[in-house]
Amino acid sequence: MNYLRKWVEQVFPVSAQFSISVSKTITQQEWENVYEETLSLAQQLDLCYVKNFDYEGVIGKCFAPPEELDKDDYDIKRTLWRAEGLYSKRIGINTVKFIKYLKKENCEQSEGSAFLGYAYNDESLSSIMMGQELINESYITSILALAFLIEARLKDKAFVYGCFDYYLAQEALKKINIILKEPIEMPAVCKADKLMEYVNTTNFSKSKKFKLFTDTFAGPINQAFWNELEANFSKTTITKLKKKNSSKLQKKDKKNETMKSKSVFDEDSERKYDIEFTDELFDFKNGDTINPELLDQILGCYDVFKEARKQSGYAYLSTMLPLEQIKRLARQKEFIPLKDVEWQHVINYFKTESDALERYYPLVMVSYELYSPTCHVACSLFINDELYFYCRDKYLEKENTDII
Repeated sequence: MNYLRKWVEQVFPVSAQFSISVSKTITQQEWENVYEETLSLAQQLDLCYVKNFDYEGVIGKCFAPPEELDKDDYDIKRTLWRAEGLYSKRIGINTVKFIKYLKKENCEQSEGSAFLGYAYNDESLSSIMMGQELINESYITSILALAFLIEARLKDKAFVYGCFDYYLAQEALKKINIILKEPIEMPAVCKADKLMEYVNTTNFSKSKKFKLFTDTFAGPINQAFWNELEANFSKTTITKLKKKNSSKLQKKDKKNETMKSKSVFDEDSERKYDIEFTDELFDFKNGDTINPELLDQILGCYDVFKEARKQSGYAYLSTMLPLEQIKRLARQKEFIPLKDVEWQHVINYFKTESDALERYYPLVMVSYELYSPTCHVACSLFINDELYFYCRDKYLEKENTDII
C-alpha cells in the first residue's frame, strides 16, 4: 500500500492561470508600497523559494522564506522577491516573481484604468504581470491572495483576471483576510456589479460588451449575475446566451460547488494511528503511534542503509573530520528538499554527535524524487531525531541485533 498522502493525487491536478493588469498611471511609490506588503505577507502564506546556502562552508540548496533579491535577469539587474513553492510542505512548484522597480515607461502618466488596458489589450495603458499556469491548490490560493491584495490596494489601477474557479477565489480571500487587520473584498472579476461597471467604461458595442462581461466573469453564476445582464442587455440577447451557454455555465457553477464541498485530503473520518501518511512523519514525536504497515516500509529502508555503509565512499569519509564529512555529503546531491533551518540542524549534528556519518551517509545516497513516499521517509529521518532513533530501535529489535 502507498502511504503517500492522497492529497498529491487530488490537489496537484488543480490548476489556475491568472494575470494582473497594472495601469501605467501608477507611480513607483504606489507600486513599491504593495510590493513591500506582499513580501511581508509571503511567509505567513507559507511561500518559499529555493535558496543557495553556505553554512560554515557547507554549500547547497534549501527551501527558505522569500526575501528580497538582486538578480541579473537577461542582462538586466532587477530587485525582486520570488515564490517557488510551499515552505511547510517542502515542495517546489512554479516560480512567480514580484519585481520591485517598474520599467521607466510605466511611470509615465496616461489615461485609462487597468481594466481598459486589459479590455483593449493595449500595452500603452497597462502592463501585464504573472500569467503562467500554476498548480497545487494551496500554492494557487496563496499567490491568488496576493493578487487580490494588489488589486484591493491599487483599486482601479490593478485588475486581476484569468482562468480560476470561484472556490479558489473564496479560499484565497479567506486566507489573506485571516492575516490582514482590515479584510479586503473579492476582486472585480468575481463581483458581477463591479465588473459590469468596468465593462460599461469601454466604448464597445452592446454585443462586444456582452461578450467581454461573460468571458471575463469568474464569480458564481447566481441571481446577481443574471440581474446585471438583465439591467444592461436586452431580453433577446440574454435568451440567446442562456440557450448557447447554459450547459457551459451550469457546468462551471456545478464544478465550483463540487470542488468547494470536496475534502482536500479525503481521509477516513476515524484515524487509528497518530501517523498514517508519510508526510506526517516530519512531525513525529515520542509516544506517537505509526501505522504498522507504514512502519514496516520504513524499517525496510534500514536494510538499504546497512548496505550503503559498506560502500567505499563511507569508508573514505569516515577518515575525515565531521565538518568535512558533511561538506562532502552536501555536494553529493544537487538538491535535497529540506528547509534552511533543517540544514543548520544537520550541520550542528555533525559537530556534536559521533554517529552523524552513520546516520546521514545512507540518507544522502537515497534518490529524492519529489512527491514520492521514499522522499518523505528519507527527509523525515534526515531532520527528525526522535523518528530516526525510534525507527532505528524498532529495526534493531526486529533483527534481534545491536548492529545498525
